Amino acid sequence: MKKVLALLGVVSLSVLGCAAETDADTTSGASAVTASVGPVTIDALTPAYWNVDADPNSPTPGSEPINVIVSTNLDLGGPAGIVDALWRETSPRGELPVKWHEVDVGAGFAFVTGLAQGETRCISAEKALIDDGARKGDVTEGLGRDVEEVSMRLAGCAGVVFDGESHARAWRSQKTRVKLTDGTPLTTWYLALSQEHVCSVDVNGKKTPWHCILPVGFQGDKIGIKGKKVTAPTGGYNQGRDEFVADLKRIAEVYRYEIKCQDFERPEGEGLRVPGVPRVTWDTKVTHCSIVSPTVR
Repeated sequence: MKKVLALLGVVSLSVLGCAAETDADTTSGASAVTASVGPVTIDALTPAYWNVDADPNSPTPGSEPINVIVSTNLDLGGPAGIVDALWRETSPRGELPVKWHEVDVGAGFAFVTGLAQGETRCISAEKALIDDGARKGDVTEGLGRDVEEVSMRLAGCAGVVFDGESHARAWRSQKTRVKLTDGTPLTTWYLALSQEHVCSVDVNGKKTPWHCILPVGFQGDKIGIKGKKVTAPTGGYNQGRDEFVADLKRIAEVYRYEIKCQDFERPEGEGLRVPGVPRVTWDTKVTHCSIVSPTVR
């Protein structure tokens, strides 16, 4: 699997306003750390563009927010990375032990045969502009626009068929944006988090199973499981962000990483266009977390 989330370091999400530490801030294993995270500023963290764009030809085109930033001295993916820790330690949810898994970009997933064959291609590509370049209108163009480097889903591809499934896309900055007080650079990842549900969309005049960001409280037919209905008591971008940050704090406690999360302000907006459904909005909060391992340095 690709490398997913460098877990140590600082996760900073800064946008337009001032930072405020979250009530759930946690520091674990701080006594073992010889250098703390240095100053984190909005200017240093602000990406070239705060939203990521879906393919304009997608059944659900539009933009989604970067709503989590992580700066760390850990790998994001791999056998000792953040995603692996998330997979091992994420609490069970609902009827199944739903945990974070790295998945691959692709639309080759079939609900039944895909699960049986261990299919890992079950997330669409989106493009971000993190370090430089210029965005041209409402299309995915511009110098430096890249498809996500790491993709994750709760319960992997199997999670697509269950209600309230969250997913994440991550882009690594090529710049040093955050350092430890001893000058050690941290790697900074920019993440777009959301919680989605199974839906049905029109593809070339044919109703096709898809996964959509749906409004809180939405109810409708569920594709993939006969006789079931989709209910979205929660959903959207804010819920996906807060859920993921809570999971980061959980693994930091288990693995005794030093973690500090702060909230910053970013522009609000509205997300992907789903035919016949109101577009889901996101708020102005972006969460910045620094995650540092005392054993990596």
